[in-house]
Amino acid sequence: MKQKAYSNTKYPLLEINLKKVYENVKSMVDLCMSQGIDIAGVVKGFNAIPEVVEQFANAGCTYIASSRLDQIIKLKKYGLDKPFMMIRIPMFSEIKELVGFAEVSLNSELETLNMIEKECEYQGKKHKVILMFDLGDLREGVFEQEEFVELAEYVENFLENVELYGIGTNLGCYGSIMPSQENIGRLCNIAEIIESKINRRLDVISAGATSSLPLVNRW
Repeated sequence: MKQKAYSNTKYPLLEINLKKVYENVKSMVDLCMSQGIDIAGVVKGFNAIPEVVEQFANAGCTYIASSRLDQIIKLKKYGLDKPFMMIRIPMFSEIKELVGFAEVSLNSELETLNMIEKECEYQGKKHKVILMFDLGDLREGVFEQEEFVELAEYVENFLENVELYGIGTNLGCYGSIMPSQENIGRLCNIAEIIESKINRRLDVISAGATSSLPLVNRW
């Protein structure tokens, strides 16, 4: 995104090459899609500048994601036609706007899920959730496998407007636990247990972020 330099331009000045952004994102999308992996393009790092986010969408990201709800609202009002994903547990004060502007969110708290259900009923909307399981990074998620499976069953069987979209984990973040075949394999095993309980396939098994790319390349 080029800006001409005028005499009154203040420095430092950031120039963004939209063509290179598109090409970089497209290469990642193509790599992951070759392994059957959809991409959620996280846009919080550049403050969700709409013209840059458009390159993520054009390059084939399945979702546009941010941990900042105000960015999702801004992009929704901008008119970007992609599903939006909130990549953290929402605060209670955010649930109204979460349901109004985001299609998917990451969750692990029963009380929060119940509040999302009530807000969905009030707004006449559906909302998809990815339940988070902690594999040792200590950033977010349920720690005990039995409790996690029970939470998934609760969402599936007792919430009418909140859809159990999938399960996920956060790695390579707070606790610097890196993705591996062992810990991602455990997440997949838990997914199979949940699927056997609810008698259907989960839509999403979210196995990390950029730190998981070495595993994609290995396969």
